[in-house]
Amino acid sequence: MDLWYIANKAKGTLPQGFENLNTVGIARKLDFACHAVRGDYTLPKPREELILRGFGIDNHPDYPYRIELNAFPVSFKADGEGFKTVIRAPAGDLVCHIRQNAEMVKEGVSVPFVESYPIRTPDDIEAVAQVFEALEVVPMPQNYVKFRDRVGDSGVAVA
Repeated sequence: MDLWYIANKAKGTLPQGFENLNTVGIARKLDFACHAVRGDYTLPKPREELILRGFGIDNHPDYPYRIELNAFPVSFKADGEGFKTVIRAPAGDLVCHIRQNAEMVKEGVSVPFVESYPIRTPDDIEAVAQVFEALEVVPMPQNYVKFRDRVGDSGVAVA
């Protein structure tokens, strides 16, 4: 449902009355249960939530936690077709590139593709290990409460 919504919103082809709905609103409008697993990708989220995406880590405002990296300098920049993350770990710099462009959004792609992963050579393994050892899990129970309340009786909020 979210992929359908994202694609049609980007193309300007949403049926009348579906504008500005999220997955819960769509389910209610169509009178069926809401598939509420993980976050609601119809909702906008800050680009910064994608900083660790190249490492397989996804943050979302609906999740009951955040994964953060505060131990090392991190650069995160848009480059037209996606985003580039550079992490300066003690064992060396790691570079990831994720891609999400307008055409992908029109096709309903809700999670950017990883174009280049942080491990490019065996020399990168120690730096990646340092990053994973330094990750912090920050509890965000208030996020799940908002998610659960938004879903309400329309489904089960699983994050």
